[in-house]
Amino acid sequence: MRRFYVFAVGVAVATLLFTGAIVAPVAAQDAQYYVLDGFGGVHAGDGAPAINPPTPYFGFDVARDLEFVPKGNAHATGNGVLVLDAFGGVHTGGALRADPPSGKTPYFGFDIARAIAYRNIPPRISSASNLSIPILVISAEYTSVLSANIHAPDDGFVLVIASARMSCNGAGPSAAAVSLSIDSLTSVNALDHADRIDECLPSTATRTITFSYVLPVAPGPHVIHLLAANRGLAQNPVFADPSISLVFIDQDGVGAS
Repeated sequence: MRRFYVFAVGVAVATLLFTGAIVAPVAAQDAQYYVLDGFGGVHAGDGAPAINPPTPYFGFDVARDLEFVPKGNAHATGNGVLVLDAFGGVHTGGALRADPPSGKTPYFGFDIARAIAYRNIPPRISSASNLSIPILVISAEYTSVLSANIHAPDDGFVLVIASARMSCNGAGPSAAAVSLSIDSLTSVNALDHADRIDECLPSTATRTITFSYVLPVAPGPHVIHLLAANRGLAQNPVFADPSISLVFIDQDGVGAS
């Protein structure tokens, strides 16, 4: 089941709010699960896929806890598990065998460890910039009209829906190109969306530009930019009320992101 997270940034927003989740209705499904035995064996129940490659089988009563980790990235996709032994050792299985955690917890060396927990970091939007309006675009190079920060918990995709109201600063024609980028103001990820106003009267002539694009993202923080460039007609384009809506889609579509 894919999980979607929706965020919106706009000029009228003083503080950024989580706007809710949009999830398509799905049929009821069984509660799939995994059972850990004392010797380190991980057993799948109710149709859950077997963990492959498996975690180590210790052969004596030392396994203490099991944590399921949905995993999808450039190195491994699928289900991963972490098994904690009584001495503090953390052992990987499934997709995590190919891409294990880089940091290590202490190995105590005696029977004291009891539980392990997977820290799930949900996607979140943390800040926006360029909220002051109107924005006069003079340069033929792309300029950021609005930007938003998002933290992706896993490899996946961000559906970006962007809009802005275009006008101009005097009588005459005006033209602009609008696009999107991620983590750069010079590398444009989306195709130019060209628009123009043939006869610009600042008090009446406006055009709302709305478009969407899907951008791949790696785990971690990213900055999504709504960009605009001047296409050199008589009047400079002016942008007001810019907004960016973001929908994060987990790459493997199975879990915690």
